[in-house]
This record gives sequence, structure tokens and C-alpha cells, in this order.
Amino acid sequence: VVVQPNGGQAVHALPYPNGIYKIIARGSQTAGLFTIIEGLVYINEGARTHYHMKEDETFYVVNGTLQFYVAGDQFCAPAGTTVYIPRNVTQSVRNINSKPAHVQILFAPPGRENYLEQVSPI
Repeated sequence: VVVQPNGGQAVHALPYPNGIYKIIARGSQTAGLFTIIEGLVYINEGARTHYHMKEDETFYVVNGTLQFYVAGDQFCAPAGTTVYIPRNVTQSVRNINSKPAHVQILFAPPGRENYLEQVSPI
């Protein structure tokens, strides 16, 4: 699978008005192994406390800094940081102190792209 820099399918990750992400690689393109999405997390935006029952989630912070809460631990992840969160682990992520942070997120197994398409108003 090759996705050019402006490729991918745009989806709106609710509830934030700026929460536009791109589906970069779908499970149907990766032999059912994973999904990759990417986007910008704006100041004071991010994912509220939640967990995934079916997927592990891996974040790669391309630029900016994100604050994570994972299993009760809080830490900041600057550009270049990778954060792996297994399924059933409570997590939240937020941009608290930087300009928009660019993040890539891998879900394994895939399927999160289907949910994002269902809830996306675009």
C-alpha cells in the first residue's frame, strides 16, 4: 500500500470541530492486520477518557506535544515519541501546551476506520 502525502479518506472525529483525521491504511488494505489514521490535535482538544475492547492502539507523535493518561499514569509525549496502549486499558490524550500536534495512530486489529466513518458527519 502506498499513500501519497495528501492521500487518505477524511473523517471527522467527534466531538471537536477541528477533529478532522485521515484514514491512511484500512484493514482491507493490510490483510486484516491494522488500520492507520493521522491528524492534528488542536490545543485543548483530544480524546476523553475511554478504552478499546477490541483494539490495541499505538500513537506516534510526528510534531508537537501530547499529554497522555494511561492506566492512571500521566506523561507528556513530545515529537518522536511512540505510545503503545493495549486494549482494555483506560486512556485519554490531549494537547495542552503546543500548537496543533500531528499524530499517527495505528489500531490492531483493524476496524476503527468503520466506526469513524459511521460517526463522521463528512
